[in-house]
Amino acid sequence: MPTPQANGHATNGTPNTGAGRGERGLTIIELIEEAEGLRTVFADASTRLARLLAGLKQHRRQSRAVEVAMQSLKRLKLG
Repeated sequence: MPTPQANGHATNGTPNTGAGRGERGLTIIELIEEAEGLRTVFADASTRLARLLAGLKQHRRQSRAVEVAMQSLKRLKLG
């Protein structure tokens, strides 16, 4: 039986993990450090998102107040 081919290259029966393409396996310490780094990035993003949402809500409240004031002024028919 012929050897199975993968993209034109013979395989040795092991799954292609990318190690042959210059990639190296990461140690558990490196993986934990990467996870902690991502946690920090996500925490910062969460804080920024909360501030952005608070600002947008404040803007919406102000816009509604201005709209109500404008409608009230139009009903007064000054001038």
